[in-house]
Amino acid sequence: MKKVLISLSIIAAAAAIIIGGTTAFFSDTETSIGNTFTAGAIDLKVDSNASYNGQSVAGSTWALKDLNPTSDKFFNFSDIKPGDKGENTISLHVINNDAWVCAAVSNLANLENGQTEPEALVDITTGTNEGELQNALVMTIWRDDGAGIGGIAGDNIQNGTEQTLAFGHPVNGVLPVYDSTTGTGALVGGTIGYLGVKWELPLATDNEVQTDSLTGDISFNVVQSRNNADFRCVPEPIVFVYNQQSAGDNENISGETAMAGTRDLGYDQPYVTWVINGDNIDFTFYNPTPFLFVFDYRVDSAAGVARNQSGPDLTNVAIGGGPLVGQLFGETYNRVVLSGNSSQMVNVVGNSIIEVGLREGAENDWYIDWLIFLAN
Repeated sequence: MKKVLISLSIIAAAAAIIIGGTTAFFSDTETSIGNTFTAGAIDLKVDSNASYNGQSVAGSTWALKDLNPTSDKFFNFSDIKPGDKGENTISLHVINNDAWVCAAVSNLANLENGQTEPEALVDITTGTNEGELQNALVMTIWRDDGAGIGGIAGDNIQNGTEQTLAFGHPVNGVLPVYDSTTGTGALVGGTIGYLGVKWELPLATDNEVQTDSLTGDISFNVVQSRNNADFRCVPEPIVFVYNQQSAGDNENISGETAMAGTRDLGYDQPYVTWVINGDNIDFTFYNPTPFLFVFDYRVDSAAGVARNQSGPDLTNVAIGGGPLVGQLFGETYNRVVLSGNSSQMVNVVGNSIIEVGLREGAENDWYIDWLIFLAN
């Protein structure tokens, strides 16, 4: 028995040696500590160098800084006269990152400020906002970037082939300085973009502008250009187009007129005509019958309401006959209710999609499935 115990002890010891030996592997560890994401920054700073009749204007001249909206004015003149003129070099510095740049003029107020005797003899408008100075001032804005032979960047003289960005009387609006439409690319971070601005009250201006004033706001906006290649300061105009594929078998489309049925337009049943004006459409709904019909239009996929305005709730009821048989009456959106022998014109404005149809009234053979107009 003793020999057996000894043998078992030897086996156990050997097993311990074997088990302990299996823990010694080749190994290696690589560690990355403190991983960080930090957002970049875009900061626009502006400096200004202004002159009036060739003399520097201290109040409209300042070094690079963030603008104080109430005290920093590019133009602040209280006694201008025909023949006066001024210039301003506006320098735009975008810090750290490339950016698109937009300029905007807003809140223009063309004030009359009463009338002197000489003004009253030539100016018949006397309302508070009926001044004439806005339509007398002439302004030129150009990219003062030194382009072309003889061009000098930032000198407030339009020379070389420096591009004119705007010319004429002051108006509210947005001016692309650097965007996807200007052909310049973005304003590179750490560089300077120069705008030249010249104004003049022509010598031929007469007494009708006496005491008038023009006030307004000027602002600059920057937007990152990275991952934003198609940015536009002025959004591309919306133009709606009729989607021919939307016409079902029940619709007879002729030019800009639609009615139910496949025969020639006879105008003896409800129909709709339209005129597209860019981002809006003038629809005229006609009901030449003696019965009541309800046209409907939907704008930009807006939510509807239950179709229960004319009686029982038809929202989830199938249309029982005619070309739309089996379709649900569905929700209603903007109802155009026409009694017999009547018509109505409605101007509809949208951003992406406008739908027009007829699916409620005395005769379902004359229903018109949704006509779809899509923005470009």
